[in-house]
Amino acid sequence: MNRDRDSQTERAKKLIQLAFDELGSMKKNEDIEMDVLEAIQFAIDGLDSGEQRVCIKQGSEWVTQQWLKQAILLYFKINKMKLIEIGEFSFVDKIPLKNGGGLKASELSLMLSFERDPLSAPAPYSCLLT
Repeated sequence: MNRDRDSQTERAKKLIQLAFDELGSMKKNEDIEMDVLEAIQFAIDGLDSGEQRVCIKQGSEWVTQQWLKQAILLYFKINKMKLIEIGEFSFVDKIPLKNGGGLKASELSLMLSFERDPLSAPAPYSCLLT
């Protein structure tokens, strides 16, 4: 099973690197083939689950996995801005929130009220503002 995942990762890596090299010639999102879209989503899912990391430690050095960085940039290129609403708040973004952001509208309101002065935010929210 691990070998299958490794081959899937290698295939995604190659597709993403090729797509990124051709980024300048892409006129529309429709120019991107389905297998490339699936490779990008595979990379994003791996990052989201923690299975993949953009930077990994090799010995005493931190190394950037360029294909994952490229997958993120391609993800931003292919996704359109969408209206996202949480309770009384709405905003536009390219990345959907996970689980509604995990915040209730009242918690989001509390966080936003401390936006101008993060040092006055209560402890559970102060880490979200830095």
